[in-house]
Amino acid sequence: MAASSSSSGLHRKYGVFLNFGEDTFGSFVSHLYKALRQKRIDTFIHIEKVRKGDRLSEPLTAIRESRLLLVVFSQNYASSTRCLKELVEILKCNGTNEQIMVPIFYQVDPFDVRNLKGSVEGAFARTEMDESWRSALETAAQFSGWDSRKFEDDADLIKKIVEDVFGKLKPIAPTPSEYDVFINFRGADTRKGFVSHLYKALCQKSISTYIDNQALRKGDPLSNLLTAARTSKISIIVLSQSYAYSPWCLKELVAIWESDRIKNRILIPIFYLVSPNDILTLQTGSEEAFAQHGSDSNAEVGVVWSRRSALPITPNISGWVSRQG
Repeated sequence: MAASSSSSGLHRKYGVFLNFGEDTFGSFVSHLYKALRQKRIDTFIHIEKVRKGDRLSEPLTAIRESRLLLVVFSQNYASSTRCLKELVEILKCNGTNEQIMVPIFYQVDPFDVRNLKGSVEGAFARTEMDESWRSALETAAQFSGWDSRKFEDDADLIKKIVEDVFGKLKPIAPTPSEYDVFINFRGADTRKGFVSHLYKALCQKSISTYIDNQALRKGDPLSNLLTAARTSKISIIVLSQSYAYSPWCLKELVAIWESDRIKNRILIPIFYLVSPNDILTLQTGSEEAFAQHGSDSNAEVGVVWSRRSALPITPNISGWVSRQG
């Protein structure tokens, strides 16, 4: 499948540009490239045997002529100046002329990429440590992408990526900018049980409902979650035992409370296997969670305080309790 022309009339020579480090080429990236080619998706990969005879001499040009920009973050990715230079160009192109960047976190934690921790920090230390490269790593990791640790094997991951790429190269129908309901919840506690049943029940009643793993597409900025939290007519806040450990749950909660339209919106807290008093007094691990957030060197004091303030006021709103504490 050749890349389609955009609405602005720009021709895309490639459907996909692959940005990756040497530690993934001989395995994951090679298999991904093969799978994309088998689907007849024109893909640019920066190796001589693929580029032989191609009129393009620079990968930066190929980036500008590709529709989808797949960035494969790995443990040694940040040690490659080539990868980082390409990433800077990818971020310049992302969101312009229908170009979309999609990160793939291969055997590396998105948190480590976003905050330059663990193996990513060590790899980056082996480069010139250009600030534009640091900023590019932090920014790119803020987008929704694929996490290899959530798949049983590479074959399953590659299959899902190729299906997603194939779908993105087709015209994308517009999505509603506002939802009836936004569900704020801690995935580790409730995604596979209570929240999945709640989401299904709302959809069966034709209620437009935002839930991250359904509405957030690969390549979308994670900030879309906060936009949906601010603009949805009703916010359902599912408070569970480890809710406060999730920075994103708390970010969404602050966004809900700080929304300019708060007086015209409906907030419904659901206390799932916790009591309102536990949340009100920061019990059930909440105090420990905030101590953990406060010890994070990357966290701003004001941000931590706003999250801490938002949680205890939520139980003051009438809601549902799955069990009495």
